Amino acid sequence: MDIVWILVKSLTGIFATVLLLRACIFAARIPPFHPLVQAILKLTLRPTAWIAGLLPPRPPWDRPAILTAVVLALLLVIARLALGGLLPGQGPVQVQPNALAIYGSLLALVQTLEWLVQLGFLILLGDALMSIFGSSPQAEPLRQLLHQLAAPILRPIRARLNLTGGGFDFSPLLAMLAMQVVLMANSGLEQRLWKQLLLG
Repeated sequence: MDIVWILVKSLTGIFATVLLLRACIFAARIPPFHPLVQAILKLTLRPTAWIAGLLPPRPPWDRPAILTAVVLALLLVIARLALGGLLPGQGPVQVQPNALAIYGSLLALVQTLEWLVQLGFLILLGDALMSIFGSSPQAEPLRQLLHQLAAPILRPIRARLNLTGGGFDFSPLLAMLAMQVVLMANSGLEQRLWKQLLLG
């Protein structure tokens, strides 16, 4: 069960991260000329088409991509319960349907936030590394893409705080520290929600 769960969680997390990366590309208003952006849009076109008919993307949010990631997170909650034999009608110990609806939905939102914050952290880390090591002409397209994705994250911090000292910009460091705090708080909230879900 553990190996299956790790596999399911990893694959779901990777695809959900791609969906949220698409939402970040939309929010940053990056034109679809970059090969990586084109690949992401192509990969996520079919899975988001069912929501796009009901809720089309509207700046600054790519609602189909975000909602598809939330649905994936909800399916991940259900998969974890199913693998543990805890779904209603599955075994002697069962999760109550109303608890599944309430706490399952909250867990899906918490999981989506975790994926989004982890993605933001990776974008900032990638942007920082590319600004130091990505000076070759071959790396320029990726460096520009990461810089465009990082800009909306860093802009509010730079607007409120003057964090440049000796020519060094501290805003990525502050943003990554804030993201770690959010992830720790999110982890505690997730554990409490799972406890409430299992207790009914």
